[in-house]
Amino acid sequence: AGTLYALSEATYRLGLYGLCNTLTLRDIYQQEYGGKGFGFIPAVDTSLFHPPEGPRHEDDTMTLFLYGRPGHWRNCYELAIATLRRLKQRLKRKVRIVTAGSWVASGDSESAYLVDNLGLLDYRETASLYRRCDVGLTLSVSKHPSYLPIELMASGALVVSNYNPSGFWLLHNEENCLLAEPTAESLCAALERALTDDALRDRL
Repeated sequence: AGTLYALSEATYRLGLYGLCNTLTLRDIYQQEYGGKGFGFIPAVDTSLFHPPEGPRHEDDTMTLFLYGRPGHWRNCYELAIATLRRLKQRLKRKVRIVTAGSWVASGDSESAYLVDNLGLLDYRETASLYRRCDVGLTLSVSKHPSYLPIELMASGALVVSNYNPSGFWLLHNEENCLLAEPTAESLCAALERALTDDALRDRL
């Protein structure tokens, strides 16, 4: 929170009709700010985002997609890197970690070592990438939704995320994803389980 937070929050009390991305945000707008609005459930284009027809990869190396954006505090990039450092120490060459769409600081040699940054991709290319991924790590501590978990799930990748009640409209632990406490050790354990338990990954 800070000045921009306060100014943004003030607009929620202007009495504007809200078009809210999820019913969760609609409820917050109505209950905390006295607003009126319409909430919708996010969706993805399943002609683009769908599971692969064949195997995801030709060798034994598992692919993990990181939804990590340095400078976007809600995505907990520092926590993700601390988690992946532990994961790489445990699984070594058994896992390849990829990300796309954002920058990494030029002096951040550890991120460059841990994560293969594929750069900016066309929307259709992201769908192709997700189909090649076994697991996706998507962290968020804000109340508004991210479409990355939905796109990864639609592509057949197992999503691992942190506990965030605002995401419970979609993410159900042990039913369609794995949720963990927002600590490097807890997230690493969940990722290791997701990557090494084939039966669990198929079920979820």
